[in-house]
Amino acid sequence: MIKGRYVEESIVREIVDESPKASALLESIRGQPEERTRDARIALGELIGHSLEAKREMDTRITLEALSPLTDTVTVCEPTHDEDAVQIAILLEVDRQDELEQTVGDLAARWDNRVTMRILGPMAPYDFVVRPKPED
Repeated sequence: MIKGRYVEESIVREIVDESPKASALLESIRGQPEERTRDARIALGELIGHSLEAKREMDTRITLEALSPLTDTVTVCEPTHDEDAVQIAILLEVDRQDELEQTVGDLAARWDNRVTMRILGPMAPYDFVVRPKPED
């Protein structure tokens, strides 16, 4: 299992830097009492949430592309936490472990202080079990 988690401060800063709307909302909130900025806080939270979803999709696609030379047996898993960037189950031959570690290390270096990457496993390959669809 390949897991990546966003570094909260870094990813929020990235989103605010890329979005004039998020930047304006953040500026309107600064130094103001919470009760006066409730709507702006909600709007900013929604904007950050949507941006995280888009970034998660892009970062998952980048990770899949990086892993594709190693195997085509991968399953993208649903995030288990709001800050999850990547969660991919990968089934590969044991003798390719070094290549996997190098690939994930390269991604970790590319995303230094943005996404923390980990390899969990080996694990049981239940993410790759195909279940028959129930018949009507």
